This record gives sequence, C-alpha cells and structure tokens, in this order.
Amino acid sequence: MNKIDDTHPYYLGFDAETTGVDPDKDILVEIGMTAFDRHLRPLKSWKSMVNSHRYQECLQLATPYVSNMHAHSGLWADMESAGGSDTRSKAVQAQALEWIDENGYRNLPMLGSSVAFDRSFLKVEMPQLLEAFHYRSIDAISLCLIAEHTAGVMPAKYLTPGSAPGRCTGRSMTHRPLCRPYSCMPDWLNCRNKAKHPCASP
Repeated sequence: MNKIDDTHPYYLGFDAETTGVDPDKDILVEIGMTAFDRHLRPLKSWKSMVNSHRYQECLQLATPYVSNMHAHSGLWADMESAGGSDTRSKAVQAQALEWIDENGYRNLPMLGSSVAFDRSFLKVEMPQLLEAFHYRSIDAISLCLIAEHTAGVMPAKYLTPGSAPGRCTGRSMTHRPLCRPYSCMPDWLNCRNKAKHPCASP
C-alpha cells in the first residue's frame, strides 16, 4: 500500500475583507490564502492588501459597523500605510496567481467562512483568481452549525481568535485573512471525541 503524503495540499483556504456586503458596490480591501493538508494543518500562507490607493473612498463607503471593525483589527492602518504599493485588484490578482502556481495549489477546493460571499467579490474584482479554485467549497461556518445542531457544540467555541496559534493573538484579529475561521475545521472533525453524539455519520 502506498503511503499517503501528509504534506500534499488538499484545500486552499481563502478569506477576504471588504467595505461591505454588496460586490457590485463595495470594495475588496484585503485577501489571504492558506494551503492545508488532508488533516487541515496549514502548509503555506499568503496575503495582501487590496485597493490601498482607494483608502479614502473605502473609508467613506464602509458602514459604521464595518469601519469600526476594520479600525479595531488594524486593517485601516495597514491599508493606509500600504498606499505607496501597487495593490490594484489586477496587480494583487497576478501576485496571488503567481503564488498559487509556484506552489502547485491550482484547482484545490476553497476552504473558508461564508465562501459564497468571498466568491461573489472575486467574481467581480478578481475573476481569474476565482477560476484558479475548484468549483467545490468547504464552508467552516456551515460545518460549525452542523456541529452545533447535531452535537450541541456552539460555533463560537471554534471561532475564538486564540484557536489559531501564532496568527490571531493581540488585538481582535478575527476579521483579518489568515486568522478567521480555518481553525474551526479540525475542531469540527474532532468534536465527536468531545461530545456525547457524533457530529455526522461516518
């Protein structure tokens, strides 16, 4: 029997931060990707600010809730400081595709939180990057809800910033790429060992 290579990438985590929820009106401000092996352990990560040259426009467009969230996480400060870099959507898309191709991550399923939301923004601003993913997705929020409904495990347990060691400490970083929901996945898969009933049928 051939030994399975545990370092082989199986999923490509993706997260996007925006000024709001409407891809036809709002703007991408940051994206990040993390490759995972079959055990959902992180392999490599990449992230970039997006549209830093539109910083003032983004401030005006964001709702008070979103603006406060990005201020608290440090995103606005990082976006302002990146104003001199080329973070236009097309430039960032090219950098992201280069990273994907260099590491052999093309056509992997997208792993994330509310992936339909992220895909909708990529479709508008970075369609070539969207095409680099497999059409299949794994949504961490959906799996956490299944864990809650079938095993009584609350999703909040799996979305704690500290559950991603070395990535989400300090200020509230849950709304930054590389920090958000990916740590939910291994916890959900292992929750049958922590709950009275299995999360799903084998």
